Amino acid sequence: MASFQELLYPLGFISTFFFGLRTLSQWGVSEVKKRSSVPKIFWHFSLAGNLSLLLHSLIQLQYHVSIVQAINAIISIRNLDLLKGTHQRLSLKSTLFLGFANLLLVSLYFNFQTLWFEGDPKWFRSPFSPLNFNDGFLFYIWHGFGVLGLFLFNSRFWYQWWRSEKNRISTLDKTFWQISFIGSFFCLFYFLTQLDVVNAIGPVGNLIPILRNLMLIKKEERVS
Repeated sequence: MASFQELLYPLGFISTFFFGLRTLSQWGVSEVKKRSSVPKIFWHFSLAGNLSLLLHSLIQLQYHVSIVQAINAIISIRNLDLLKGTHQRLSLKSTLFLGFANLLLVSLYFNFQTLWFEGDPKWFRSPFSPLNFNDGFLFYIWHGFGVLGLFLFNSRFWYQWWRSEKNRISTLDKTFWQISFIGSFFCLFYFLTQLDVVNAIGPVGNLIPILRNLMLIKKEERVS
């Protein structure tokens, strides 16, 4: 009989839909403008994807994915905030407080929810893995690799946040896309071996837009 998590697994494709719209909106605007650009709608789609994937990963008992999406949701909100007038913005201190509160709530949820639904704590559940990655030595090695890849892939947004705070404007620069390209391969390999399609689609779908943005940036650099 399918478990509670397996029955609800398809809900994760809602986040795939929003992240797909995010990618297409940024790519489309960049092609029209002939330079790498980030429209406001990018961050709206990003926030919707962050929240829906956060819900999915909470249900699937994937702590590493939950933590990343909890942080990225705050980054999406902050980028939308930076696009407002100066007098309408939240302070950086308030933003950091929201981020800390998010991380705390997610961690508390895992401490209690896993006991209710599984009977024993599971923080790195593999939805449909054909390999025995849920127990023993392989658990630590493989999920350690996955955490590294996931954090590398998503560190592009943490880097982007730092740059945006420094320049007081929401932008996606060359380094953002380079980190995205490298991180995509780590995540793709990790999630495909677990047959976790929801989390694997993002890295696959991002590859062409990433390369195209790097090409547009290189073209800009030659012109300037």
